[in-house]
Amino acid sequence: MDLPPGDSYALLAHLRLSGQGQVMPKKQTDAAAAVQPANFETAIAELEALVQRMESGDLTLDDSLQAFERGVQLTRQCQSALKAAEQRVTLLTADGQERDFPALGEV
Repeated sequence: MDLPPGDSYALLAHLRLSGQGQVMPKKQTDAAAAVQPANFETAIAELEALVQRMESGDLTLDDSLQAFERGVQLTRQCQSALKAAEQRVTLLTADGQERDFPALGEV
């Protein structure tokens, strides 16, 4: 994988797209890491803050690994929320068939 050093966004995107975001379960040492954000927007905001911290280069290796693990958890939570939203939209269409939403201004 050829990613520029410190490119956390690209790393997270690569893991998400390649399905390699699987992290072996590990005993939680930080109680805050086990807490799931209340909603999608909170999870995204926390993920963005984590990425900024990681890209700053000020974290120790251990802190970087913990931040990365938390980022994987948040990414999975966001993916799950998006999938659930997509399923709701599918159910709410008149005939249950998936279709693209028209772009803004095409309605």
